[in-house]
Amino acid sequence: MGGGGHGLEGWIYRGRPLVETKIPAFNRFSSWFPFVVMYWWVTWHMLTEPEMVFGEFPDYPSKQTIRNWSDAELGIPPITDDDLQS
Repeated sequence: MGGGGHGLEGWIYRGRPLVETKIPAFNRFSSWFPFVVMYWWVTWHMLTEPEMVFGEFPDYPSKQTIRNWSDAELGIPPITDDDLQS
């Protein structure tokens, strides 16, 4: 079970590697910078333009009010006899 003679010395399945690798500063910055910019952009726009998420109409009309709107209020032209024949 030990791995003696099988070339498995130093092999770890789920653990820290035996040799610590140093990540170059450019790689750390190039992965960190877009993350920070994206969260700044989302936070800024949530604070300055909340209607993009929550909607522009805080007093949205009820379903009963919408059902009572007339065709003229909705901008629907009246149906004429010529429309029915064509």
